Order: sequence, then structure tokens, then C-alpha cells
Amino acid sequence: MQNLFVKNSKQRKWLERLYPLEADFKAQASQIDKEGSFPRENFQMLRKIGYTKLTLPEEFGGAGFSLYDTILLQEKLGSYDGSTA
Repeated sequence: MQNLFVKNSKQRKWLERLYPLEADFKAQASQIDKEGSFPRENFQMLRKIGYTKLTLPEEFGGAGFSLYDTILLQEKLGSYDGSTA
């Protein structure tokens, strides 16, 4: 992803947190698509790093991400595995 679209350090931090998942997600993507299965393991990994709480307000333990922030990360996640995104 080009830095052109990354507007703040919170976005950059989360893009860096997703990066270690890239190899695992890409390795499983074709098998998930071929079987038409649900990527449970991927969601467990995302949950473990707190990804599922990104859009929650900070006062409730989330990151308070906006729609733009979320789409930026979903786009990156989609480049790893479309089914997971």
C-alpha cells in the first residue's frame, strides 16, 4: 500500500500489525476458495490482535477507527485473502 493513503500513525500501526499475517493468509487463500470454506483460523488470528474491535469507540476498548480507516485496512486484508476481508 502506498503511503499516499496512510494519513496517520494509528493507520500505520495497524497496517504493521497486519503484515505478519500476510504469509499465512495467502498460503491458505486458494484452499479456502477452492473448498468454499469459512476462514475460521484467520478470524481467530485477527481477533487475537484486536482487529475485530477497531471500529469500537476508544472508551469501549476499541480504536475508534473511522470508515476511511477501516476501509484502508480491509483493502490490505483483501490483498492477503479476499474471503477473510
